[in-house]
Amino acid sequence: MIEALAAKMSRSATGFAEVSNLGRLRSLDRIVLSSGKKAHARTIRGRVLRPALSHGYHSYVLWRNHKQTTVRAHQVVALAFLGPRPEGTYACHDDGDRGNNALVNIYYGTPAQNSADARRHGTLPVGEACGAAKLTRAEAEARAAADALAAQAGA
Repeated sequence: MIEALAAKMSRSATGFAEVSNLGRLRSLDRIVLSSGKKAHARTIRGRVLRPALSHGYHSYVLWRNHKQTTVRAHQVVALAFLGPRPEGTYACHDDGDRGNNALVNIYYGTPAQNSADARRHGTLPVGEACGAAKLTRAEAEARAAADALAAQAGA
């Protein structure tokens, strides 16, 4: 599995791990010093990391010098292959699939572009699907019909 990942294009990202153009992260090989009577240095080979899901996004917890950093895969792919994120932009998924972290699917876009994409691929909650909705579609239609009748009666 690591050989298959190594065959893909990869770049070092964040100094903690390297990332492939398919959005997979691999920890770096590292030397660890053991303590005790027979103190020695040993090499730990890097491995392909398993992502956790956080709100549908693949995220990874990386450690260095006893400090934890949580990163999202699409943001690491963008940083490694597209360069630093321009101010005022997001790392966006072109197809709307939060699990598709392939380089061909990631781009930097403005919040307006990201919202337009969400509308385009149907991942933006509108109407009843929106958590802030006060009425169902049937209730809204009934209220509109009642308002139209009231307007006719008053005219």
